[in-house]
Amino acid sequence: MPLLHLRHRPRQAAPGRARDVHVARRGLDIARRGAALGCKEALITLGDKPEDRWPEAREWLDAHGYDDTIAYVRAMAIRILEETGLLPHLNPGVLSWTDFQRLKPVAPPWG
Repeated sequence: MPLLHLRHRPRQAAPGRARDVHVARRGLDIARRGAALGCKEALITLGDKPEDRWPEAREWLDAHGYDDTIAYVRAMAIRILEETGLLPHLNPGVLSWTDFQRLKPVAPPWG
């Protein structure tokens, strides 16, 4: 089964840009192309709470109205499912029980 993998590594980030945060429009464009090519899932993977490691990530989340990376991942998972038909396959790092409960409804592979 084709799998679409969206990933932005910190070392690839340009100076001054938030690391580990995919801009929604770019991520959705990639997801749409993947769906057109027959992908069934979009893999969203990142390190543990990038906003705790990089000030740029915290600033980006604040500027875009997200409390934390989990809120952003949840919002993107919903958009990917609704706008592309791909199933969001989430791998957001270590999660608290509360964060797991926030993401489970938008992560079909989690059951």
